[in-house]
Amino acid sequence: MGSPFERQIGGASCIASVLSQSTDDWELVVRDDCSSDDTFAVAVEAVGDRGIVTRNERNLGPVGNWNAVVHGAAGRAVKLLCDDDVLAPRCIARQLAVLDAHASVGFVGARRNIVDAVGRVVLADYGLAGMRGLVPRAVAVAKMVRAANTPWGEPSVVMFRAAALAQAGSFRADYGTLVDVDMYARVLADWDAYALDETLASFRMSASSWSNRSHRVQAADARRLLRDIASVPAHGITRSTLALGLARASALGRARQAVFALAETRARWRAPEHEAAPA
Repeated sequence: MGSPFERQIGGASCIASVLSQSTDDWELVVRDDCSSDDTFAVAVEAVGDRGIVTRNERNLGPVGNWNAVVHGAAGRAVKLLCDDDVLAPRCIARQLAVLDAHASVGFVGARRNIVDAVGRVVLADYGLAGMRGLVPRAVAVAKMVRAANTPWGEPSVVMFRAAALAQAGSFRADYGTLVDVDMYARVLADWDAYALDETLASFRMSASSWSNRSHRVQAADARRLLRDIASVPAHGITRSTLALGLARASALGRARQAVFALAETRARWRAPEHEAAPA
């Protein structure tokens, strides 16, 4: 998570992006994880009477809070949004249409913009690694292993079929920040994926966010997860595919750390305290 200011502004923007969707076929559930600032009040004001805002009695942590939200959802599809994610107006309608049209698809991905703490685009139209349309489960999981991460992106840009998510089980904290990658792989054991060739969300990052951990820790988590994915016979991961993924894990960790550091530096120099004082 970012600073309290970033959380409050990001949370309001996130909620506004849901309320501005081109379809009304959604249910908004906001769950505050015992924040120590005004995040809960901001969420209550932003949601109004168009959703449900609750507050945990105790801090559950990111993974525990994700599971609590999912278990409380009643729709045929589930999309997880952290408070710094923003959806394009057509996102929900486009992804729901794919799930309704393709019974074998467990989740739908799309491209997204990666933005810094003040909203400046760092990477535009990012993701999917060249995948388009229906992606068979074996192809999708092999692509993830070779990438040593996920071309599908953060949960904000992915929509799960509720039945597929329930079948896969709860989100797990076994692999550090790679919670989403682990879940995608578990869904892909039984379901196909779909790559929607559109930019449908923005993911905002900062060097203090949950996603930004030491590259050494993240790389170690990635290597362990890749080996565990490859050990599942249903995935059909070859030795050469696994070897490529393991080789890329460390390099990806370093690159990710550098991108987050760049975003933080840009945000710091664009912050109000660095603006020129009035004459």
